[in-house]
Amino acid sequence: MKLKNYQEDALKALRDFLRVARVGGAKSAFEASGYGYRSDPFGEVPCVCLRIPTGGGKTLLASHAIVCMAKEWRDSDAPVALWLTPSDTIRSQTINALQAPGH
Repeated sequence: MKLKNYQEDALKALRDFLRVARVGGAKSAFEASGYGYRSDPFGEVPCVCLRIPTGGGKTLLASHAIVCMAKEWRDSDAPVALWLTPSDTIRSQTINALQAPGH
Protein backbone atom coordinates (compact mmCIF):
# COMPACT_ATOMS: atom_id res chain seq x y z
CA MET A 1 0.00 0.00 0.00
CA LYS A 2 1.20 3.49 -0.76
CA LEU A 3 1.62 5.64 2.31
CA LYS A 4 -0.07 9.01 2.57
CA ASN A 5 2.03 12.17 2.82
CA TYR A 6 1.54 12.55 6.58
CA GLN A 7 2.56 8.90 7.08
CA GLU A 8 5.70 9.42 4.97
CA ASP A 9 6.43 12.58 7.00
CA ALA A 10 6.06 10.65 10.27
CA LEU A 11 8.45 7.94 9.08
CA LYS A 12 10.95 10.55 7.89
CA ALA A 13 10.85 12.20 11.33
CA LEU A 14 11.40 8.78 12.93
CA ARG A 15 14.34 8.00 10.59
CA ASP A 16 15.91 11.40 11.28
CA PHE A 17 15.51 10.93 15.02
CA LEU A 18 17.00 7.43 14.95
CA ARG A 19 19.99 8.54 12.87
CA VAL A 20 20.84 11.21 15.45
CA ALA A 21 20.24 8.75 18.31
CA ARG A 22 22.47 6.12 16.75
CA VAL A 23 25.39 8.54 16.44
CA GLY A 24 24.91 10.78 19.47
CA GLY A 25 22.62 8.84 21.79
CA ALA A 26 18.97 9.12 22.72
CA LYS A 27 19.43 12.28 24.78
CA SER A 28 20.92 14.26 21.89
CA ALA A 29 18.19 13.01 19.52
CA PHE A 30 15.44 14.13 21.88
CA GLU A 31 17.10 17.49 22.42
CA ALA A 32 17.55 17.97 18.65
CA SER A 33 13.85 17.26 18.11
CA GLY A 34 12.86 19.90 20.69
CA TYR A 35 11.54 17.47 23.29
CA GLY A 36 12.75 16.91 26.80
CA TYR A 37 14.63 13.76 27.74
CA ARG A 38 14.26 11.40 30.66
CA SER A 39 16.69 8.53 30.93
CA ASP A 40 14.18 6.44 32.89
CA PRO A 41 13.29 3.69 32.19
CA PHE A 42 15.12 2.98 28.93
CA GLY A 43 18.47 4.76 29.31
CA GLU A 44 20.10 5.24 25.92
CA VAL A 45 17.48 3.19 24.06
CA PRO A 46 15.15 5.72 22.42
CA CYS A 47 11.52 5.41 23.45
CA VAL A 48 9.35 7.19 20.89
CA CYS A 49 5.69 7.53 20.06
CA LEU A 50 4.15 8.24 16.68
CA ARG A 51 0.78 9.88 17.21
CA ILE A 52 -1.71 9.30 14.40
CA PRO A 53 -5.45 10.04 14.61
CA THR A 54 -8.19 7.42 14.43
CA GLY A 55 -8.45 6.10 10.91
CA GLY A 56 -4.97 7.39 10.10
CA GLY A 57 -3.46 4.00 9.31
CA LYS A 58 -1.66 3.28 12.57
CA THR A 59 -1.27 -0.44 11.88
CA LEU A 60 0.19 0.18 8.44
CA LEU A 61 2.46 2.94 9.75
CA ALA A 62 3.62 0.81 12.68
CA SER A 63 4.54 -2.01 10.30
CA HIS A 64 6.69 0.40 8.30
CA ALA A 65 8.12 1.87 11.51
CA ILE A 66 9.40 -1.57 12.61
CA VAL A 67 11.40 -1.88 9.39
CA CYS A 68 12.63 1.71 9.75
CA MET A 69 13.78 1.13 13.34
CA ALA A 70 15.48 -2.14 12.43
CA LYS A 71 17.50 -0.44 9.70
CA GLU A 72 18.26 2.90 11.35
CA TRP A 73 18.74 1.90 14.98
CA ARG A 74 19.87 -1.72 14.99
CA ASP A 75 21.09 -2.29 11.41
CA SER A 76 19.12 -5.54 11.48
CA ASP A 77 17.12 -7.53 8.95
CA ALA A 78 15.37 -9.52 11.69
CA PRO A 79 13.83 -7.14 14.25
CA VAL A 80 11.81 -8.22 17.25
CA ALA A 81 8.78 -6.06 18.04
CA LEU A 82 6.49 -5.93 21.06
CA TRP A 83 3.06 -4.82 19.87
CA LEU A 84 0.73 -3.63 22.64
CA THR A 85 -2.97 -2.92 22.24
CA PRO A 86 -5.48 -1.54 24.74
CA SER A 87 -8.13 -4.20 24.10
CA ASP A 88 -8.69 -7.69 22.72
CA THR A 89 -10.86 -6.23 19.95
CA ILE A 90 -8.03 -4.05 18.66
CA ARG A 91 -5.57 -6.95 19.09
CA SER A 92 -7.78 -9.16 16.90
CA GLN A 93 -8.20 -6.42 14.29
CA THR A 94 -4.45 -5.83 14.23
CA ILE A 95 -3.62 -9.53 13.85
CA ASN A 96 -6.10 -9.85 11.00
CA ALA A 97 -4.68 -6.76 9.27
CA LEU A 98 -1.08 -7.92 9.63
CA GLN A 99 -1.92 -11.38 8.29
CA ALA A 100 -3.78 -10.07 5.24
CA PRO A 101 -1.54 -10.00 2.15
CA GLY A 102 -1.36 -6.51 0.73
CA HIS A 103 -2.61 -4.82 3.88
